[in-house]
Amino acid sequence: MIKKLTVYSKLLEYPLDYKEFMCSCNLIGDLKLDFSKIKLSELQEEYVSIFDFNEKSTLYISKHISKNDDERKMFLLAMNEFLKLYGGKPNIKHSPDYLPTILSALYIAINKKEYPEKLSYLTAMIERSVCDILNSFNERSSVYYKIVESLKYYLNDIQKILEVKYA
Repeated sequence: MIKKLTVYSKLLEYPLDYKEFMCSCNLIGDLKLDFSKIKLSELQEEYVSIFDFNEKSTLYISKHISKNDDERKMFLLAMNEFLKLYGGKPNIKHSPDYLPTILSALYIAINKKEYPEKLSYLTAMIERSVCDILNSFNERSSVYYKIVESLKYYLNDIQKILEVKYA
């Protein structure tokens, strides 16, 4: 079940390959998208307008959970350490609070079954950020709205699993 985190991670990256995007959506299963009406160029435009040009829906989660620059710096440092432990190679294009990168690292961390309380807390922070992103959408029929909404529910399920598994 947890493997879906890596699929969400791919879906929240800038779409470069239409078939890969379509296959990833099918792996999620509950998105119910009509691919006959979706073109790669439209996906790319939508991605940029939602995630790159709108600070309220940015995929840099420190923007959603930090009240000030000091909190943001502390969170970035913590995410940098988290990615060193579980994220493999750092993503040089993005800061360590980039949601797709964190989701991939969270998948690895959960499978290692280390620090369950911290993983539960991090998952809750990610879920809160995802809720903020979701609330910023103007268009509920957006492909990315559906992806982010599905991720929100999935993170909630993971949170329940972490609480039960490690309680």
